[in-house]
Amino acid sequence: LAGRLQAVAARVVVHPSEDTRALLALERELWRLAGRDPAVAAVVRARSVEARERMAQGFATWMRDGLVPPGDPVTMASAFRAVVVGLEMQQRLDPVLDVAGAAAVLGLVLGRQIDVETTEQRERETRSA
Repeated sequence: LAGRLQAVAARVVVHPSEDTRALLALERELWRLAGRDPAVAAVVRARSVEARERMAQGFATWMRDGLVPPGDPVTMASAFRAVVVGLEMQQRLDPVLDVAGAAAVLGLVLGRQIDVETTEQRERETRSA
């Protein structure tokens, strides 16, 4: 689980490719327009439902396999997506997260404490050595 969350943290939150950045910027722009245009809102809602359902299926599998605690996979998917989007925006504006820290936050959303060493921990250990 830690490796999967670290991959999401790295590829979407902390070190997204230019293509990923462009896609996320487009997504935010569509959300902004959806607030004012019912036709855009309908399209964005349909895409969001599809994405949430795919994620929920994955989380249901993780629940069945014991990777995450039992619960409502749809709620978990919604919360996970919201946190990923929020972390990505925060990182874009104020890049202070590292992959380990972002993965640890994502683990908390899933009800798991991910034991990862953060950059801050490594720096403290280096200074004290």
